[in-house]
Amino acid sequence: MKTQQEIFDAVLDHLATQKKRSASRSWECQYRTVDGLKCAVGALIPDNLYDDGMDNSEKYSGNVENIAQGIKDGVYSSELNWVVTHEDLLHELQRVHDNIVNWGNTNDMRRSILFVSNIYKLNTDRVEPTIQAIFEDE
Repeated sequence: MKTQQEIFDAVLDHLATQKKRSASRSWECQYRTVDGLKCAVGALIPDNLYDDGMDNSEKYSGNVENIAQGIKDGVYSSELNWVVTHEDLLHELQRVHDNIVNWGNTNDMRRSILFVSNIYKLNTDRVEPTIQAIFEDE
């Protein structure tokens, strides 16, 4: 099982590497896009456990709560039970990724990430390097 800190660090590493939102052509956030982008939560889901329904199902797609329900209902693999365990943290990290305002400037992104780290009492050593990596071309 993943710890909250491991999840937080993995998401920051992903954001620093990808440097953009995972969204459809209509700007809806997606766990996985056709061109290979992944959202904060989608990046944590191994390829062999990802299901297209996570982005396309009427009942079990969209926010992380719906994915967690799909796991509980047996629609998605029980190997993803850590999503259920850490549903609240994942929801907050999903909000950081999905909020288009955060991608506009360093202060909004920093504030959003630090808000999550404060709620869950997480180590913030990776926050500044993540912010610098995301916005290095600006």
